[in-house]
Parts: sequence; structure tokens; C-alpha cells
Amino acid sequence: GLAMTSVSCNNTEVVEKIHKVNCETSNDYSITTDVAEAKKGDTVIITVSVTNTEKVLDKVFVNNSEEGVEVISKGSKYSFVMGEEDITISATLTDKVYENKTLSVNAVNGFNVTFKVGEKAVTEAKKGDTVNVFIENTTEDRRFKSLTSTDVTLNTVKEGEEYSFLMIDNNVALTLEDEAIPTHNLAFTG
Repeated sequence: GLAMTSVSCNNTEVVEKIHKVNCETSNDYSITTDVAEAKKGDTVIITVSVTNTEKVLDKVFVNNSEEGVEVISKGSKYSFVMGEEDITISATLTDKVYENKTLSVNAVNGFNVTFKVGEKAVTEAKKGDTVNVFIENTTEDRRFKSLTSTDVTLNTVKEGEEYSFLMIDNNVALTLEDEAIPTHNLAFTG
């Protein structure tokens, strides 16, 4: 390897030191850089890949400081200009924040369907929420047949009246089916 040498006015040699670029690793993310070592003034490109799907990148640190860390692409690419020392790059993550997604069910005459998260009636929910589905039948001659979904697994709390499911990071549609109550003619003989 060649060391850069320049001679100053008083004939003392100046050798530019090469510094190590270290990356911390974690189960939740990996950090890579475009170089393994650099000298003062070099720009190091830092790429962070978050492997935990429930987390997002919060901050990137060089030697436990955010100072001098520039964002190229938020959440993944950063740059840092080397100083006169070895550096260790680390990161902190934060929980991913999920957006609300729509809850829907087809309209069936005489049946009222309510979605609730906790005690609150909702039309949307976010991933991880437990959604309870309440079905009220106001008809005299129709009855509940089934409640299904191709999006989520429904748990029966009370057949025909209450169901629950764990919200996903997607819109959820439910299908309610009803049927006529069979009429029985009773004939009296005697």
C-alpha cells in the first residue's frame, strides 16, 4: 500500500493516516459502507437495511453522534465525511407506524354491522388492532347465515352475533349472508 507523503516547509514528512470504517450489526438491521477505510476528508456512503419488518430506521450515528451524518435517502442511505479517527457506524430503530385501513361489509337489508376497536365504533383500523364485529338482526323473517372474509381469519365470539379478527396492513372486507327463516305450517288433527 502507498502512503501519501507531502513535504512541508520545514522538511518534516506529513503522512495521511488511513482510518478504519466499522459497522455495528444487529438482528434488526445491517449497515454497509462503500469503503472499509478512508482518510480525513473522504466521504463515506452508509447504507442501512432494516431486516425487522415491524421496525423502521430512526437515526444513524457515527461514533455515537449524529453530528456530520447527512441524509441522502431517508431511511436507507447516508453520508459522512471522515475526520482524523477510526469510526463505528450504528443505528437506532423505531416501531413502524401503520396507517389506518378501511373496514367494510356488504349491506344486507335488516342487518346492522358495527366494527369496534375497544369500545369505539370504527370504519378503519391499523395493523395489530383487534377488531370486534357486532351483527344485529332487525328482521322477523330472515336469519344470519354466515360471515366470511378472504382477508382475515374470523374468530367466533358468539355465533351470528359477534366475531373478532386481528387487523392486517391492508383493507379488510367481510361478506355477510342471511337466509329466509323456513316457515312451518302446523296442522292440527283431532
